[in-house]
Amino acid sequence: MNHVHLAALALSLVAACGGGPETGAGGSGGSGGSGGSGGSGTGGTDHGDMIAIPAGPFMMGCNEEGDPHCASPLTDNEDPYREITLSAFEIDRLEVSQASYAACVDAGRCRIPSCNWDPDGRGDHPVTCVEPEQAIDYCQFLEKRLPTEAQWEKAARGTEGRIYPWGDEPPDCTRASRGCSVTTLPTGSLAAGASPYGVLDMAGNAAEIVSDFFDSYPTFPQTDPTGPSSGSTRVVRGGSFDSPDDVLRTSKRTTLSNASSSIQTGFRCAR
Repeated sequence: MNHVHLAALALSLVAACGGGPETGAGGSGGSGGSGGSGGSGTGGTDHGDMIAIPAGPFMMGCNEEGDPHCASPLTDNEDPYREITLSAFEIDRLEVSQASYAACVDAGRCRIPSCNWDPDGRGDHPVTCVEPEQAIDYCQFLEKRLPTEAQWEKAARGTEGRIYPWGDEPPDCTRASRGCSVTTLPTGSLAAGASPYGVLDMAGNAAEIVSDFFDSYPTFPQTDPTGPSSGSTRVVRGGSFDSPDDVLRTSKRTTLSNASSSIQTGFRCAR
């Protein structure tokens, strides 16, 4: 095990115990980026490597009154725009980095990603090319889990129904890593793109696997929804470095099959 992997493992163990100066993703001491709780008075609390999202309602789905993309039939799976109530939870400030994921590989708890794997040279970039089960294994390694789709969306848009994490203004290269480079940026590089709670990289860089299997939304309000109990595809959120602007919207839903991985797709953890 080289010194980079040893350092990542040490930081991961600190993070798993709830402490340490976290600046990486996945609650595991990956490197990269600015932290900061950012935001607009929505009540997120900085817990080092994770951000605490307060309990309460928010509006989930495509808001036809504010988002012109909702007129497209391509957004039908984002309907209806409805109230969801969530219990309090915590979510990683940043996406899981390659260095953080390497600690799990070195511990024998995670499989090596299928591509784009260079934890020594790109340790502060988000890990990608992982199947949903690999993301689940990593989060369990740190006694965490994948966020639900509803938790991810609330952490990304807050209670104001934002189109993008930073507001309703279109993406640019100061807010989102998309179309600005041929690959990812180090996690947390774009502080201007923070969500209302201070969560970073929720638009662009790496798209993110969540825990829900894909299905159409129900029409009624819900409390702590978790999605279907089984399925062949998981929901993916946030868009990547190679996504068009509309895919970076906080309500946009894409998918990844259970046995697939993508160079554009990573994840973060919650608890």
